[in-house]
Parts: sequence; C-alpha cells; structure tokens
Amino acid sequence: MNEIKMEIKDGNLYIVIELDVKKQKPSSTGKTLVVATTGGFQAVGDVKVNLTVTRSKE
Repeated sequence: MNEIKMEIKDGNLYIVIELDVKKQKPSSTGKTLVVATTGGFQAVGDVKVNLTVTRSKE
C-alpha cells in the first residue's frame, strides 16, 4: 500500500500520498484499485482523519 503523510502546519492539514501504481491493490469488491488508505481514523494533532484514495480499474 502507498504511504500517506499528514501534518498540520499554520492551521492547515497537508496530505501527501504516494501514487506508485505497483503498490495499488484491488478493493474488497474488486471494482476499483486502492491507491492508499489510513486503515481507519488516524490522529493528526487534535483532529482525526479517515481517508481512502481509489482509482478506476483500467
């Protein structure tokens, strides 16, 4: 799975996601490819983030 980096800076949440095609995996239904996921809520400072990034299968 691709790496997700998150940080809060100057009151903004910045998210950087690696988009390496080789690390993408099919979703549980097989309809899309999961680029990256936090795998549930992750604390970033005083907020929590739940993120899944998908791409259409080509």
